[in-house]
Amino acid sequence: MTSELEEKEKSDINKAEVIVLNSTLSALKKKLYEQQVKAKGLYTFEEYKDMRNVLQTLRMKFAAYEEWDLYQHATDLMVSMLLKNNWNSRVD
Repeated sequence: MTSELEEKEKSDINKAEVIVLNSTLSALKKKLYEQQVKAKGLYTFEEYKDMRNVLQTLRMKFAAYEEWDLYQHATDLMVSMLLKNNWNSRVD
């Protein structure tokens, strides 16, 4: 009886973790989408650096959750922004 109760508690905890993970991933996906929209427009070099920093943070979070497709998507967006504006030779 005790083991059944412990299993139920573990199951409830796992469900709660999944709900938190899903809501967190949803927020991260939304943030990635917002960065995609910003990247399509015109922006200054300072705005580019801010967007790059946000994307690097998103990449770390996606890696922590082992969401490799989202990680790759954020990386692709960073590279496309860099190539779009040819800021390879500029110093941070």
